[in-house]
Amino acid sequence: MAAAAVDALFFVFFSIVGSPFQLGLNAISIACYGLTLWLLKRRQNRLAIALIWTEVLTHAAIGTLLTGWDSGYTYYLLMFVPTIIISSPRRTAYWMLASLWSFYLALFLVMQHVQPLQPIGHRALFLLQAFNVTILFAMVSYFVFMYQRLAARSDQKLKLLATTDPLTGLFNRRTALETAIREAALFERGRRNLSYILTDIDHFKAINDIHGHQAGDAVLVAVSEALRSVTRVQDVLARWGGEEFLFVLPDTPRAGAAELAERIRDVVAGLGPVAGVCRITLTCGISGQRKGESCDAAIARADQALYEGKRTGRDRLVLENDEDAAPAIMQPQTSAPNALS
Repeated sequence: MAAAAVDALFFVFFSIVGSPFQLGLNAISIACYGLTLWLLKRRQNRLAIALIWTEVLTHAAIGTLLTGWDSGYTYYLLMFVPTIIISSPRRTAYWMLASLWSFYLALFLVMQHVQPLQPIGHRALFLLQAFNVTILFAMVSYFVFMYQRLAARSDQKLKLLATTDPLTGLFNRRTALETAIREAALFERGRRNLSYILTDIDHFKAINDIHGHQAGDAVLVAVSEALRSVTRVQDVLARWGGEEFLFVLPDTPRAGAAELAERIRDVVAGLGPVAGVCRITLTCGISGQRKGESCDAAIARADQALYEGKRTGRDRLVLENDEDAAPAIMQPQTSAPNALS
């Protein structure tokens, strides 16, 4: 549409200058762009692109032969360079750039020995060249900004893929661990508390075996949304692996983490049927960061607490061992077993 608008402006310009042949040439160009649009709507993209190439090359060559090299028609050939580099495979781009350069050089050499066939006045020639330079700047700027926007979107998409779990949209294990390392360093420098909740969907293997993996995925997504709904802005929630989820809780003591774990279990228990699974429950292991230890060690204690909760019947939360003390197990408020169907 932009190219057709440029040709329409050329049509007005040559009407004022009084060049019937160039009027006809621009009328044909406008018709070509109309045909290109028609081809694109019918998904005949290759034919449309070939038509655009033919129109620009032919128009540039004829316009240069008629009004001279200083008219600036050859600038339109240069606009193909960023398009070729961005949109074509490297080997094809090399071939196309070499062909374009050969065409440009050949036209330049011809104009060294041929006078303009339909010269226009000096003032008109100046205005024509200025207009063509302006269009070149505008189009090249557009291509660069478009490429920059596409590159930014691509970079954002790659970053999202690298930091999130594709199924649930939560942070992945690597991102959660990087966050835990950073928060543990802040804890060493004086932050008061840092806690972890490692939670696991009870009987998840049975859900997959009975209802199928598609139902298992639906349960994972539903649980993820439920967990996200009770997560604070400063907390980090990640899919730790399989049916396990990790909360990294800055400025949160273990008692606060236990309260959050109870809310988590209540929210998930209230989900209702999901993909045929009537009741979903969680087991949670809770630990707190200690001075002089790595976050891996603290998360490992949450994992041990989680294992203890699994061993003692599931659907409960377990606080880590306090030095040599036995883990504190908080029983579920109801003793109803998981209903998988």
